[in-house]
Amino acid sequence: VCQRLGWRGKGCKWEVLPLVLSAHGHDPEWFDIPPELILSVPIGHPEYKWFEELDLQWYALPAVSSLMFDCGGLEFPAAPFNGWYMVSEIGTRDLCDPHRFNILETVGTRMGLDTRSPTNLWKDKALVEVNIAVLHSFQRLNVTIVDHHSAAESFMKHFENEQRLRGGCPADWVWIVPPISGSITPVFHQEMSLYYLKPSYEYQEPAWKTHQWKKNRDINRNSVRKTKRKFRFKEIARAVKFTSKLFGKALSKRIKATILYATETGKSEMYAKKLGEIFGHTFNAQVYCMADYDLIDIEHEALVLVVTSTFGNGDPPENGEEFSRKVFFKFKLSKVSMHYALLPLSVRCFNTNSTDYLE
Repeated sequence: VCQRLGWRGKGCKWEVLPLVLSAHGHDPEWFDIPPELILSVPIGHPEYKWFEELDLQWYALPAVSSLMFDCGGLEFPAAPFNGWYMVSEIGTRDLCDPHRFNILETVGTRMGLDTRSPTNLWKDKALVEVNIAVLHSFQRLNVTIVDHHSAAESFMKHFENEQRLRGGCPADWVWIVPPISGSITPVFHQEMSLYYLKPSYEYQEPAWKTHQWKKNRDINRNSVRKTKRKFRFKEIARAVKFTSKLFGKALSKRIKATILYATETGKSEMYAKKLGEIFGHTFNAQVYCMADYDLIDIEHEALVLVVTSTFGNGDPPENGEEFSRKVFFKFKLSKVSMHYALLPLSVRCFNTNSTDYLE
């Protein structure tokens, strides 16, 4: 949004966005925040000196924009709001969320942890160290920050006071419980009711979705909006039909690869779909659950890949039992020759008695 308004940043990953302000229905304008007003905290670790090589930092002030203050029926749509950070906001969410900076695997690798399997809890170990690094870095520069345990205890005191004085305290459990060590904080076990009291701060609809731009003015400042060509539904449908036809022809020239999966927990399904994405670059790949696949079609397949789990003594998952039984009668008993390869992974109790289903 800021770039469409004409703002151009330096392109670095720690860039602070400008303030975007609008009043009296006029088009918004942006204002850069002076660098000398921005306090950033470089992230280091008290034990792992290589942490500084990751070039991590975060901002001291958790300012929140686009909040409205509702007081006595009066609505103030540009209400300022800020406080101080809780360590898990930065260490757990901002730095480690998969859709944010996603540094968890990098930290785990630098710690010497095996990141190939989640069963050794490498994610938990790395996450704790990232939070320790954030807490250490803020405290080292005397920047206010609170750990999630202290914050939870503080909230419980506030909650008890409100219950005693007012007979209730509105709270959103999802937001109150920290994203790390949740069950060992007192707020995890506290029942909460979410209702709204006034005066209050309220989130607003994003301004860029509702703002009425001046006539013939684009979102880019001082630029005239170009007239956009309008397409009729018939033209769009014709274009879609044409591209679908081209895509269908391209797929028909590829070797067909059918990927079947059977699963109890969903992990085999996940791997099968990943396999489908990989093979889809070269093959005409289709992914099916074993329970939904018609075994009659298998005689016409050029390539079949099966991703399945086992449990007990090599027994099939529930949605693979019928397929396994039909395949056994079709190929084993009829002695029809078929070329296949078997690659068992992570089967600790794999032996000759547990290969019937896999074979």
